[in-house]
Amino acid sequence: MNDSVADFDTRLRRLEDEQAIIRVLNKYAHCIDYGDEDGFLDCFTEDAVWSARNMQAGSALMRHEGHAALRAFASSHTRPPELYHKHLIAEPVLSVDGDTAEATSYLLLLVAGPGGLPAIASFGRYRDELRREAGCWRIATRVAEAEAWNPIWGELRNRRRERLSVKAGHVSG
Repeated sequence: MNDSVADFDTRLRRLEDEQAIIRVLNKYAHCIDYGDEDGFLDCFTEDAVWSARNMQAGSALMRHEGHAALRAFASSHTRPPELYHKHLIAEPVLSVDGDTAEATSYLLLLVAGPGGLPAIASFGRYRDELRREAGCWRIATRVAEAEAWNPIWGELRNRRRERLSVKAGHVSG
């Protein structure tokens, strides 16, 4: 194989990898927004770690390790028709090195507020480490860095948690 063909193959592979990574980042958003728990889990490696930090307060908000914890997180997350929201992932910057990659993306979380009015719930960025496993790219580590947070998000999210607790017979008081 001559150098120009090898160079073409390398560039094509890099573009295919980048497109596959962008697909998994977008799949994550669609799945969490519409309650597709199996699709959500498919975005992650078995040993994945998902954590969130409040950048202004410099504090950790939550951390989930492994598929069982991620499934519990996804199953308790808000979803339609109780609450419509959109996790928008924008302007990913990718670095691919063989079967590992890093991605940094902007995050904008929109929610349907009181009366169905749209509201910005949060913005910040995702910092991801990804691995290719059996030919598929998956998130191995995700850190959600919330740079701004609207109190409406916590209020709406907590309503779902309260409803789930009541359904399970755990009434808080």
